[in-house]
Amino acid sequence: MGIKLPHPALGVIVPACLIEFIGHSAHFFIFKHYFSTKKQILFECFLAMIWISYYIAIKKDPGQAPSDYKSVSGEWKRWCKKCEAYKPERTHHCKTCKKCVLKMDHHCPWTANCVGYKNMPHFMRFLFWVDFTTGFVFVELFKRGWQFWEERNYPAYMFRKSELVFLMILIMMDGFVFLSVGLLTLKCMIHITSGMSQIETWEWERVESQLRSERFWHRIRNNYQNLHGKPMPKLKSIRAEQYFYYNDSDAAKKSDHWLFSIDDIVFPYDIGFWNNIVDQLNYPWLWLLPWTGPKGDGILFAKTDLLEEDQLGLPWPPDGGHQVIEELDFEPEVDHDAKESYIFKSRKDLNRKEWINNMGEKLTDYGVDVDVEAEEPLESVLKEKSG
Repeated sequence: MGIKLPHPALGVIVPACLIEFIGHSAHFFIFKHYFSTKKQILFECFLAMIWISYYIAIKKDPGQAPSDYKSVSGEWKRWCKKCEAYKPERTHHCKTCKKCVLKMDHHCPWTANCVGYKNMPHFMRFLFWVDFTTGFVFVELFKRGWQFWEERNYPAYMFRKSELVFLMILIMMDGFVFLSVGLLTLKCMIHITSGMSQIETWEWERVESQLRSERFWHRIRNNYQNLHGKPMPKLKSIRAEQYFYYNDSDAAKKSDHWLFSIDDIVFPYDIGFWNNIVDQLNYPWLWLLPWTGPKGDGILFAKTDLLEEDQLGLPWPPDGGHQVIEELDFEPEVDHDAKESYIFKSRKDLNRKEWINNMGEKLTDYGVDVDVEAEEPLESVLKEKSG
């Protein structure tokens, strides 16, 4: 995430060259000498599926917010200053594509395209075919290399030097691609099964790191008052007894939110392992079909039944929305958790635009236009538009 290339075209040229070099070098210098004709045709089919899925991942629109969208009651009003329109929940403005993308996951430099709700299945299909084919190549190269090792005492004239050279080069290149793309695939699948996009995972980590910040809770109280028209009630934590046990008696004197933990916050879009997968990728028996897209429209999303237990009753993120953010005059709160890291402490009072996760990633590293995401009064945005 956050990879910057000298020219956007390199993001497509580099993967295309890797696919071509690894695939056809393996075929013409190694596989053609011991694969049957049927197996060679099958291998070329695997390569063709990589090219087809890659092309679709590049060309398929990630889903754009409709210009006539009207904000839904109970959700944050998200006004995009650059598109000059409201945007649906989970939508972000991409600084590269210069448009609002439905359920934006990230901007991918290797497809020169955003990964959003509409093209996530195509992006994952591309990753799958790369994983499958490079895995197949790696196994076959390893088998061939093992054969060379067993025949190492044979006379040199019995070996093709070109085959041996390309075997050593390709097994390293192919292994690198298989490992790196495989880790990306695993990361994406973890997010999909949890119902989160990569941006929402970043947001969840930010909320968790700022739960001990008075600035954060000032915004939560304002949000609750504005949305529900009444002061925020006293909160209860499922971890309250644990906090009282491991901390001194002064814990009881702290404000109720000091006991509130990330486990008490309900992520509204986690509708269960199976439903999360089906909503984003469609049914498994349709995954390999190149034209299969997501089930929904990327504008309205099903919510978890656990929202009935959500004490905050705020849209995601709970401290989000266009609102007046007052600068507070307070001393940094002393955190009594001895296990809290220095990085955690230094980040808890940062605003959304500046906050970084444990990987050093800011919101802008996912391709989000942070100027559009800035926290400011909605009234001032509309006034600026009319003026």
